[in-house]
Amino acid sequence: MKPTVVDRNALLSFKSSVQGNLSDWASHMWTWTGVACNSRGRVISLDLAGFNLTGVISPAISNLSALEYFDLSDNQLSGNIPSKLGVIPETLGLLKSMTDISLSSNNLIGEIPDICNCSSLIIILRDNNLTGEIPFSTRCQLPYLDVLFLFDNRLVGVIPSVINIEFYKP
Repeated sequence: MKPTVVDRNALLSFKSSVQGNLSDWASHMWTWTGVACNSRGRVISLDLAGFNLTGVISPAISNLSALEYFDLSDNQLSGNIPSKLGVIPETLGLLKSMTDISLSSNNLIGEIPDICNCSSLIIILRDNNLTGEIPFSTRCQLPYLDVLFLFDNRLVGVIPSVINIEFYKP
């Protein structure tokens, strides 16, 4: 099924903010590489890992409110993680369906906000230039956090006690 108008516009905004091989992102969106939709036409997966994309991540990605899987790892993206993204910046946390976020091996900068609203989560932000404290607060329980990779950044501080995972590498 083809994406809804809101999701289509969000993807087109994303496409306009990056350069790279997205040549099949033309007329028939339901066949676009890396995009998967549910039966209602909502984008649930954006997987463009290793596409050698350059540019910045458009804040319009936050309009993909049914997004569950988001993987832009191993590209050459730069700049801040858009504040409207929610779970990575506060608004990404509003995407309650999100289960996987992978933005590793890019050139992203800035701080990571609290990620509190997702029901289960894999967070992979390794190998960027993210700074600041490890952001998870005591109000953020994250009972279903499965994977957290933050290494090869410039983060400081201690791992908050609310993060209850057995293996962690800062």
